[in-house]
Amino acid sequence: MKTVWRGMISFGMVNIPVSLYNATRKKTVSFKQLRKDDYSRISYKKTATDGVEVPQTEIAKGYEIAPDRYVVISEAELEAITPKASRVIDIADFVKLNQIDPRHYDSSYYLAPEPGAGKAYALLLEALKQTESVGVARFSCFVARNTWQRSDQWERR
Repeated sequence: MKTVWRGMISFGMVNIPVSLYNATRKKTVSFKQLRKDDYSRISYKKTATDGVEVPQTEIAKGYEIAPDRYVVISEAELEAITPKASRVIDIADFVKLNQIDPRHYDSSYYLAPEPGAGKAYALLLEALKQTESVGVARFSCFVARNTWQRSDQWERR
């Protein structure tokens, strides 16, 4: 399975090199829209309300605050609020597993020790099992998938 992220899990003065993997794989079926008589692909053109086609370079992003009223967000503003990826999973606290409501789980991942870190990782894992505890941490593994620079390339595909 492909590594999603590499870094350290940290608590107190202990740092253990780890790799992060997806615990689940999303399976979806993607259909293309075709014209019935000759099965040619349907394409979509980006047009303004006046019907004129708009190239990607002239498209801005905006949030509608009232009918036909928008707050326009620049590329620089979007970059400023984008979370920065971290290289450390810093455990803030250890709690009993039954204290966490499963509805708060967003995505499932699993950690594995990097080469040479197996003993330290196994010790942490065994301590968590014996105490029926889990580590609580805040972590950002953000990957921008639809940046303004890439959107032109994606439109051509």
